[in-house]
Amino acid sequence: MLRQRNQTNYCSYSRLYILEKLLEINRQDLEAIFSIDDLKKLLTILTYDSS
Repeated sequence: MLRQRNQTNYCSYSRLYILEKLLEINRQDLEAIFSIDDLKKLLTILTYDSS
């Protein structure tokens, strides 16, 4: 039980960390690094994870 709660906290922490890092990255840089499809998949995962 405790282990699962820690995993949940870690997941939400890492999701927030990723979102903060994404905000620091320029949109042009993101488009240069990732394809639009990759960004859509990431957004879908992050959105699904938060609900």
